[in-house]
Amino acid sequence: MPIAPSNPHYGVEGDYRNCLGYATNRDWDKFCGCVTRGQRAGLPQCQGVTVTPQALRFSEVTPEALKQENGLVARIGFNPLFDSMIQTIDRFLP
Repeated sequence: MPIAPSNPHYGVEGDYRNCLGYATNRDWDKFCGCVTRGQRAGLPQCQGVTVTPQALRFSEVTPEALKQENGLVARIGFNPLFDSMIQTIDRFLP
């Protein structure tokens, strides 16, 4: 995946987070806690929902991951090994 963790939209601190695993299950408390504050402001499902701060981890969204009680899961939208990938490409291209 060619997206850096520092990407302003999809990165770790980006303005978009993919939390659709919770939306599919209509688990609005978790969905609204998972998305960014900016996303939450524009979503009718999140109006009136009190968000409880929880740890957030980025990974693939699986039924097992969504059921875990130790925080929320957002689908990874960036490559955590981006710098390594760039170094490998740089070595290959010459």
